[in-house]
Amino acid sequence: MAAIRLKKILIQNPKLIKGYHLLALVQMKEGEYNKARKTLRKAARIDKTNTTTLRFLREIDEQTGVSTRLERQNKRNRFKASLYFLIVSLIASSLLEFACSLLIYSDARFLDG
Repeated sequence: MAAIRLKKILIQNPKLIKGYHLLALVQMKEGEYNKARKTLRKAARIDKTNTTTLRFLREIDEQTGVSTRLERQNKRNRFKASLYFLIVSLIASSLLEFACSLLIYSDARFLDG
């Protein structure tokens, strides 16, 4: 009954992400994980970064043992972001070390001169 009402609401408001979340919760409670996954994919088309959508997809993945393509892509993106941050940190650290050595060298020349 709740699923039918939520589907009618989503027909009238197809961009209502919370409606998709509620429908997916109802479907998950009824054990309809594939339907819930499809519902959450519709929500992900509206906003791929929505944390509730991603959390519910992870829950479905854990319950079914099947990983969603969106979740795998999200893991890859997090890995790329971490790798990028590491590279930028290393570059910044090297530049800082180089700048400090230049300052020390120029101070030494100034004092000797």
